[in-house]
Amino acid sequence: MGRKTFLFGAAVGAAAMYLLDPDSGDQRRSAAQTQARELADSPAAQKVAGQALEATRGLHDAGPDADKPLADKVRSEVLGRDQFADLVINLDAHDGTVTLRGVVDDPQQRQQLADAVRGVGGVTDVANLLHASGEPAPMG
Repeated sequence: MGRKTFLFGAAVGAAAMYLLDPDSGDQRRSAAQTQARELADSPAAQKVAGQALEATRGLHDAGPDADKPLADKVRSEVLGRDQFADLVINLDAHDGTVTLRGVVDDPQQRQQLADAVRGVGGVTDVANLLHASGEPAPMG
């Protein structure tokens, strides 16, 4: 037990020294944050999150506490699809209504995305605030 504790402590200490280095620590922390964000936003991570939510679907009550799981479910089931994976979409859910915001130049793709979100279980309505680049963002 003592050896494992020592090795764990040594690893934590080495990581702290690496990230808190006065000469390069800022750059290393920034790179680590960027990599963590990219990993969390990847279609594979969104798919896994959606599968976990689906597996625990019966455990979640409807209502305000269901907003975040619904948004996560839409991200994994829709935004993780190949046809939408390259889009930068901001979405949130409130009482079953999913709001989509972002720039999607192809009008057909905007409609396909909204239709796909409507098809997700638990979504009662979609506020489609997507727009083409150069157009003002819809208010809503």
